[in-house]
Amino acid sequence: MSDNKELKIIAFPGLGTDYRVFQYLNCKADWVHVPWKIPRKKDDLLSYARYLIEDIDLGDHYAFVGVSFGGMIASALSRVLSPAFTCIIASVKSDNEIPKWFRTCAKLPVWFLPSPVFKPRFFIVKKFLGIGNTKHQEAFRSFYANSPALFLKRSMKIITNGQFYGKPNGPLVHIHGTRDIIFPIEKIEEPVKKVDGTHFIVVTRAKYISGIINTEIERVENQPK
Repeated sequence: MSDNKELKIIAFPGLGTDYRVFQYLNCKADWVHVPWKIPRKKDDLLSYARYLIEDIDLGDHYAFVGVSFGGMIASALSRVLSPAFTCIIASVKSDNEIPKWFRTCAKLPVWFLPSPVFKPRFFIVKKFLGIGNTKHQEAFRSFYANSPALFLKRSMKIITNGQFYGKPNGPLVHIHGTRDIIFPIEKIEEPVKKVDGTHFIVVTRAKYISGIINTEIERVENQPK
């Protein structure tokens, strides 16, 4: 059996957050946090995903973990690369899971509006994310404050368009909150591990999520090399 440290977790945070959103998880692997880049004007989901990791050394033994938009990135990459597993949290793994109103927004002539329009006030965002705890609100506020409006605008355009192609290579574990407003549980297809919580479960249900990820890590590490 190899040392768990050989497995890299390539981590993609959610829109409006950064690597700090993963600090609540306790997983037995080496984490490689992928920083956001402002999407190029013509990027779609897969081209942007490739752009994000072009300078990341994946190595030979890695897995993807992504939250929300980061989960979409992880899922897209799992179809063209070969991770040991992919875990998406409060996210979507197919075009069918994307809410219809997202699709409507994608077709509306709103993308010519100035970038600041796409960075709503914090009190609006926290309601959609379902962040009630004051400590958690302050944590997200610090993430959100550092997100450029142009980044949010172009990322939202990618999210609303979706475009997943093919099937994931290797196991894909989907963890989703039953009270998620952004991606309603009613649209989420099997397989999915449902947990009571909102879109912010990576923080509020960190212990539960850590257990699932650690189970996947142990499964991978116990496979014959």
